[in-house]
Amino acid sequence: MSLFEWNDSNSVGYAEIDNQHKRWFQLAHELHSAVVTRKGKEALGQTLGNLVAYTKGHFANEERLMLTHGYPDYSVHRDQHEALANKLAQLQQDFGTGRATVAMDFLQFLKVWLLHHINVVDSRVGAFLDQKNR
Repeated sequence: MSLFEWNDSNSVGYAEIDNQHKRWFQLAHELHSAVVTRKGKEALGQTLGNLVAYTKGHFANEERLMLTHGYPDYSVHRDQHEALANKLAQLQQDFGTGRATVAMDFLQFLKVWLLHHINVVDSRVGAFLDQKNR
């Protein structure tokens, strides 16, 4: 059983964002699976790299949507994205140099962050975008 399983309660009500979140969960699941099955360093590094790259792209897309539509809490939201992106980039760098591993405590942190961010913070964005598109 994975820590990262998408269900409809995670929907923010905006299809473009929901589809990206589903993919994000899938990549997080792949990272969890790689840790649990003790994949080698190369496979784990590639899986982590995929998650980091996708996260950056997703954040850029979501931020573009917020800017385009004048989302009022953009800067606070962007700061949350930046904090996670920096944490992921640091883990990737430390992993690459052998100073860190991808551990279950990090995966637990990521799960809590994702669920809170999506279900609380991004749901506000989804509602805002839905209202703007009516």
